[in-house]
Amino acid sequence: MDDDILCRGHILNALSNSVYSAHRASESAKLIVSDLKIVEIDLSEAFKVGVTISKLPNSWNGYKKKLKHDDKKHSLKSLMHHLRIEEDSRK
Repeated sequence: MDDDILCRGHILNALSNSVYSAHRASESAKLIVSDLKIVEIDLSEAFKVGVTISKLPNSWNGYKKKLKHDDKKHSLKSLMHHLRIEEDSRK
């Protein structure tokens, strides 16, 4: 529930004023994203990467900080590759 509220706020903050006004009353982040897909508005790659990093478990906090402060801008694909490598090394 708290994660949904947090994601909803981040999504709303990333929208232009006119799109924000249309979706500010939406209660769920998933509903907002599905509405945006219907009207063919896509969230930026950087936003998706940031949300993915923020959703990593607490046991990954050190790695989260490393990714957030990394000078390299990750694509979603490259981030997933790095996460798989990190996961394998933790096993």
